[in-house]
Amino acid sequence: MNDSNYSLQALARLASQTLQRRLIVHGSKNFYLLPTEIIEDVLALRDRIAAQGESFLPGLNANERARVALCLSRIEALLAKSPHWQPDHFPNEVLIEEEPLWSALRAEAAACLAEVDFSLSEWEEEQDSILIELLISPRLQTQLAALQRERKQSQHLLINDILQEWLASKGN
Repeated sequence: MNDSNYSLQALARLASQTLQRRLIVHGSKNFYLLPTEIIEDVLALRDRIAAQGESFLPGLNANERARVALCLSRIEALLAKSPHWQPDHFPNEVLIEEEPLWSALRAEAAACLAEVDFSLSEWEEEQDSILIELLISPRLQTQLAALQRERKQSQHLLINDILQEWLASKGN
């Protein structure tokens, strides 16, 4: 997968109802995806493109980069129309199967990928292969578990830092 395709994975995760069903609706303790992370990744992609301009998405020509930027602005506009909307306000299955804004975001991401000839079906097949490898590889499972522990520890440290700052501001 070239760099531009790797960078477009944020849009692919938003566009892929298949992946969302597998990792959001039917995710497991070790293999899951959070809807809020998908949105955060798409908005981070928008920010990286804005900050890095033409050097970002090197596999795409200027016209294709402009199309991706326009698509990301349409996604941002959809989100702006419902500023209090949060994907975690819905049960996962309702979000993926029925929620109108999520469906509109998914459709916009899919249309964007199609405009730059990104094959969502090929990407989904590649993701299937990766998941299968993760499921059968004890070494990769161990690495994944270590990353998850590290992530939890980082969250706990961050929460602790915030709590300490708050206590200090209260004079305790």
